[in-house]
Amino acid sequence: MEWLILIGRILWTMIFFGAGMGHLTQTDAMAGYAASKKVPSPRLTVQVTGVLLVGSSLMIALGVFADLGFLIQGLWALVVAFWMHDFWKVEDPQAKICLLYTSPSP
Repeated sequence: MEWLILIGRILWTMIFFGAGMGHLTQTDAMAGYAASKKVPSPRLTVQVTGVLLVGSSLMIALGVFADLGFLIQGLWALVVAFWMHDFWKVEDPQAKICLLYTSPSP
């Protein structure tokens, strides 16, 4: 049963590890989007969140302070959901439909 938990941790971390690597390799594009959402110091914020996501993913996958890694990812997901993906604030009905049914491109 332990191997099943290990596989689950690795599969879970692949999502956040990929997002973190995206933050680190596509910093300029993501910083532009962050700036449009009025994130303070967007470039630095994107880089820091990239390091947090990669680091927390490694913590979870390796089982080293995995609880802390899950906490970091959970807090990050809450902040991102309400700050960066706030589709309910969009007033144009056509744009709102596009936001609901399409995923943003990096």
